[in-house]
Amino acid sequence: MSTDYQFEALASVHVEPLLKFELQNRSWFESLIAARPASFYSIDAVADHIQQAIDMAKEGMGRSYVLCHSRSIVARANIKGIDNGRGEIGYRVAKSYTGQGLASYCLECLLQVAQKELGLKLLQAKVLDNNPASLHILQKQGFEILGKTENFLNLRGEILTVFDLQKSFK
Repeated sequence: MSTDYQFEALASVHVEPLLKFELQNRSWFESLIAARPASFYSIDAVADHIQQAIDMAKEGMGRSYVLCHSRSIVARANIKGIDNGRGEIGYRVAKSYTGQGLASYCLECLLQVAQKELGLKLLQAKVLDNNPASLHILQKQGFEILGKTENFLNLRGEILTVFDLQKSFK
């Protein structure tokens, strides 16, 4: 990964860039996952969202990150629900940056944080069947499919299945 990218902990300095990232990619994200509430898309709501992420990190319940390129956010990544040596990961990449290895890079960074900083023994992930690229990236990094739930989500009339994955650390 080029040194033009910075993987950073989500912080209050990211309020405006994060709102811009979410607004610019809103329709792209909503084509793949359930939509955020409309009330999310304001400076105050994003500031609250970031503060909640910071509080979760202080409490040891989660970690949130952004991948920045030229002062713009191009991806997000997080570990949430941290409890008893486990956590759940998630990430999203700006549409104009897909296919460049950024999701893989974010996942690699999350794996490092999970193992070296948090001492987690197990990471879990969920992927909808409309996102085979994400499923491939997770499997490439050693995540195994545990099962799937059909009829998990109705996304604008499309009934989707979700895959449950996990990766254990030795």
